[in-house]
Amino acid sequence: MAPAAFSILLTDDDAHFHFLLKRMFELCSVPHEIIFLMDGVQLLEFLDRPQRPRLDCIVIDLNMPRKNGFEALLEIRKKNLARNTPIVVASHASGEHQAEKAIGLGAQLYLEKPSGIDEFKTFIAKLLETAETR
Repeated sequence: MAPAAFSILLTDDDAHFHFLLKRMFELCSVPHEIIFLMDGVQLLEFLDRPQRPRLDCIVIDLNMPRKNGFEALLEIRKKNLARNTPIVVASHASGEHQAEKAIGLGAQLYLEKPSGIDEFKTFIAKLLETAETR
């Protein structure tokens, strides 16, 4: 029996990041299913569906059009849309203030977006670890 695929919902308006993350999961030989969304509005609509696929982890970028990551986190928290699914905020914006705000709004983890292969491997390992600890 094949291992269950790691199911991730990635909300980020950077299509290049979508491609790189998918490729790195493949290079790391991690069975995976990634659902790609482009902004916070799409994320909230997806999470508000009565029927949706099982998710191991939700990854949200902060800087997106229509509804940014902080706005999406606030609404997810108010409506309890994550349903025990860990949320990881991933952004190029570094700084303790950003991380504290994201955690305060309900994210379990704040990570800077990776840029190199080793950083992507560490990023994926942290996503897997966060999903296992829920």
